Amino acid sequence: MFGRRKAEITIENHRGLVVRRLRSMRAWCPKCGSEADMVRPEEALALVHASQAQLADCAMDHRWHLIQDHDGRPSVCLESILKAGF
Repeated sequence: MFGRRKAEITIENHRGLVVRRLRSMRAWCPKCGSEADMVRPEEALALVHASQAQLADCAMDHRWHLIQDHDGRPSVCLESILKAGF
């Protein structure tokens, strides 16, 4: 008589994000409380394939950390994009 065999398969999934250093900058994110890579909003939208309206939604509910850099231009914290699940 033959017994039943049981096979267990484990799948690991890792997600990575590659950003060219020339397009990102390191800056202090007060919401994270640490230094983080920052990108311009249009680059953040391109990274996650989102629309301008989605950027406003993410900024309004504080999922994406938007700050103003020393030139007064907005930047988005990459860490907050990853945490938002995009």
